This record gives sequence, C-alpha cells and structure tokens, in this order.
Amino acid sequence: MLFIMDNNIHETIKDIKSKFRLFMNGMVSQSMREKGMEYKLNFGIEYPRIKEIAAGYEPDHELAQALWKENIRECKILAGLLQPADTFYQEIRHALFRSPLLFGNAAR
Repeated sequence: MLFIMDNNIHETIKDIKSKFRLFMNGMVSQSMREKGMEYKLNFGIEYPRIKEIAAGYEPDHELAQALWKENIRECKILAGLLQPADTFYQEIRHALFRSPLLFGNAAR
C-alpha cells in the first residue's frame, strides 16, 4: 500500500517533530529501551507534555493517520489525541490498542 502524504500534513509533521526535539529526554528514552519498549525513534517525552503539544493542533483524521505511520512513540500517542471521534473507526481502535509500539509486550 502506497501512502502519499499531503504537503500541508508533511509540513505539520515536521513542525511537530521540531517540538518533540525541544522536549526530548534521553534518560526516559533509555529507560524505556532497557525495559523492552522498542521504537524506531523515541524522544522520551512525558505524556502531559505530548498533550500540551496536541493542544496546539486541531483534531484531523489525515494528520492522525500520517502520525501513526511514522512509527515514532510520540507520533503514535499524538495520533490518538488528534484522531477525531467521528472517524475513530473500529480498525483504528484495534490497531491502537493492540499495538506493542505503545504498550510494549503487555499488548500482546
């Protein structure tokens, strides 16, 4: 399946990642790795800070889907926060709540 990203979404994700870099916490990220939480990239940002970042964006289905596909811990959490309730389809819920990328081995 080929996923082509809208240019505005691409720019928004770049903006989000730049905010992630401002708040990255290497000690938290390292601790998660040591506990078996493996990600392509993990900024180690605490959930309350991710919620603050999310507050700066409107809920958007396309953005949430693009963030989910980034395979970055904070992007996946942000995707859940930005997914509009009316487009939070059953398939998305299953992917989110069964994802070992969010919950480690506990999701299996």
